Amino acid sequence: MSTVNRVFVEISPHSLQLAVIAGRRLVACGDYAFDEKEALAAFIAVNGVKNIALALVSPRQPFARLSGEEAVTVRSEEGLLACAQATFTGLDSPFSAVACDAATGKPVDPAGQEPWLLAGTTTESLTAARDQLAALGLPAPALTALALPAQLGTVVAALQDMPESARVAVLAMGENDSVIGLVSAGGVEAVRSVAVGYMQIFDAVQVELGLKFRAAAPKLFFNSSYDFGDAADKIAARLAVTMQGALAEFSSRPEILHVVGFPEKQEWLAVAMGRALGMTAWTPDAAKICSQLEMEVAGEIAPRANTLRLIQLAAVNDATKAAWLPFSLGNRPKPEAAAPKKPVAASPVVKPPVSAAKPVAPAQSRPAPKPAPAAAPVKSPVVKAPVATVPSSESPAPEPTEAEAVSAKRPWAIYGVVALMVIIAAVAGVKFYSYSQAQAKELALRQIAEKARQDAERAHQIAVEKAEATLKINPATGLPANWVSADIGSTMFAGSSGFKQGAFRMNGFGRNIGNFKDSFLFNYVPLAGDGEITARVMSLTGATRVAKVGLMMRGALDDGASHVALLVENDGRDLKVAWREKVGVYAATINVAGDTVSIVPIWLRLVRAGNTITAYQSSNGKAWRIVPGTPLTVQIPGVIYVGMAACSREDTPTIATFDHVSVPGWDSLPPILAGIEK
Repeated sequence: MSTVNRVFVEISPHSLQLAVIAGRRLVACGDYAFDEKEALAAFIAVNGVKNIALALVSPRQPFARLSGEEAVTVRSEEGLLACAQATFTGLDSPFSAVACDAATGKPVDPAGQEPWLLAGTTTESLTAARDQLAALGLPAPALTALALPAQLGTVVAALQDMPESARVAVLAMGENDSVIGLVSAGGVEAVRSVAVGYMQIFDAVQVELGLKFRAAAPKLFFNSSYDFGDAADKIAARLAVTMQGALAEFSSRPEILHVVGFPEKQEWLAVAMGRALGMTAWTPDAAKICSQLEMEVAGEIAPRANTLRLIQLAAVNDATKAAWLPFSLGNRPKPEAAAPKKPVAASPVVKPPVSAAKPVAPAQSRPAPKPAPAAAPVKSPVVKAPVATVPSSESPAPEPTEAEAVSAKRPWAIYGVVALMVIIAAVAGVKFYSYSQAQAKELALRQIAEKARQDAERAHQIAVEKAEATLKINPATGLPANWVSADIGSTMFAGSSGFKQGAFRMNGFGRNIGNFKDSFLFNYVPLAGDGEITARVMSLTGATRVAKVGLMMRGALDDGASHVALLVENDGRDLKVAWREKVGVYAATINVAGDTVSIVPIWLRLVRAGNTITAYQSSNGKAWRIVPGTPLTVQIPGVIYVGMAACSREDTPTIATFDHVSVPGWDSLPPILAGIEK
């Protein structure tokens, strides 16, 4: 009797790993970048890939570890789900969350007190992963789960035979940022987010290899035949600068680094990152782990770390009790087999009323006549009601019958209805006339207001044109005198700028504002001594989620100069502060949380006092509030450059419009237009 192969797939933002399991035996494995379609197709054909279980490494991996009072009080499935909704904010679509014990990886015990882990991903990411499988020629998965719990669990299992002091830093790579966990034999001790992802890797590859186009970096990184020997340590050093900050927050310094999400051919970077951080790369004992999981390995296969994670998934026997593979909150199967018996036990409670209905029915039929005697009094008022109207006319006529009384009332009722209709019509006519008069008056007022608005618009346009004539636009640059537009650093394409009707329009490219070197379009003027720049980001189009647009104060015009920049990102919905403290160091970033900025237009301001720069933002240009994380102290000379920056980070430009630009000695709206808004 043949055994049906099960195929476990771990999919990352740019690659996937596969393990083919027959019963309790690993018979094949492989890892492929998404553009290695021919090699993947051959693997699928040879191994008859059909029954798939998918483990997702999400491009964004919300992850948290809760301990203390919060972990003790929040343990029910409903509470965990509510905690996930409160913790995983800022996601673009509905999300799926999982929770498990931080030490054992088992589902959270409602009666326990142990710390627990909370992980999640968006449904958008789940859908994208399934679509990617289809595009690569793989069938739809029968089971989809998050890979992160199993990735951590594999390390915990491997550490059981190592010294108690051993610690591993598990870095789960995302697209723009990642999650790093501190793992020991006792479980997951801490979790941190770190601003290192594939985007930062591609930036480092482009810079260190001197690539003209950033789009070439990912293709070269996943090219198995390219030798990164000379550049590996330099690329890793760039990433290590940010990693050091996250590792310093752990109570214990890990000595081993395990990077999750790299195919085997890219493990060189994990090794180089370990060297840069003073750590060793994780090399687990594959044979021992397979033995612990009661899994065999066929032939000459030597499972690596990626394959071991998939073997652990395959080794799960009872998914409802599995460690490190919890189900999504709200969708966990209920193991209580006795649940269907509850309605059966309750049915005898329902039956007694049914059987007792027979003796009760006569008892209910006997009281029924009791209201009957009350029917007589009900009848007498019906007869006496018309009698009461007769004495009002003092007629000695005999008491009429009920039919005669009704007949006598009918004509008067008709007259009353007609009179009432006449009154209603008269009132309605008056109201309609008044309403028509009011409508006509309102229409006239609207026409007057519209004409006034059009006159004001024309006056504003004329004033702008006259004011711009005084700005002395440089015909060679299209910008006001003293303003310069230039690309800072190496950009994919040349940017361009223009000025019209009081606003700067920038078409900017560039790789990034950050890391060790900047690459962006800069519109600037020199500033000697203290001063400030104010502008409104009026519009932002043609930009991706990672495009950056805003104000900057910069010590020099080379790509590694010290600076402070106040930037909007994510189509104008996020606010960030980027600064390089001194020349040549790695630029840091502050992500401003909360409702600080909703969407453009938004007012920005940078204020310099010596070497201290403070950032402000406003929704209306009147009420200003300081941006959290500032003021900042940077090493800058007496004369600096201030202006607007635009960076697309893609092959397409970011198109940004700035108005109400003001720096010492210059204002894009001269005094004649001060305070006027279109």
